[in-house]
Amino acid sequence: MATAFHHQNNRSMIRILSLPQRNAGGKALGYCSRVFTNLDVVMTESLAAEKPDAIAFDEELADGTLTVIDRTGVAHRLPGVDGMSLMEIVRGFDLPIPATCGGAAACGTCHVFADARYGARLPKPTEEENWQLDHLIAARSESRLACQIIWNKGLLDGLVVTLAPLEQ
Repeated sequence: MATAFHHQNNRSMIRILSLPQRNAGGKALGYCSRVFTNLDVVMTESLAAEKPDAIAFDEELADGTLTVIDRTGVAHRLPGVDGMSLMEIVRGFDLPIPATCGGAAACGTCHVFADARYGARLPKPTEEENWQLDHLIAARSESRLACQIIWNKGLLDGLVVTLAPLEQ
């Protein structure tokens, strides 16, 4: 469950976003909180259901939206959060993306297939990301590591990604 808290006065706004952190086996490790200032609030005060039928968020306050297609073919519409990696957003909504290295481009377990229409908008892969992708069996031309895609509403609003098959 992801929760968001915000406080706003006439000069600034502070937002604290808490996202659950899990190990590769799905065991809860605790919460990672990030503090953002002078940003719009993305999520409602609390997303109470552990496994909601649809993910609840206020689209008017989100930094755009993205669609994640899970390994069973189910599409999940999520809010974008400017400055957060796609991996952090996906994990924050308890979708099955192991990301065992925590976002260091060192494991390849956050492998996704990005919609080809967004290929030119995504940042070029780093040397480390290319190395990881070269070692994945399921890699294809639209393969990316979700930890290396930093959300930017102006570039990525409407992005569609598909979670790649897990490799062992």
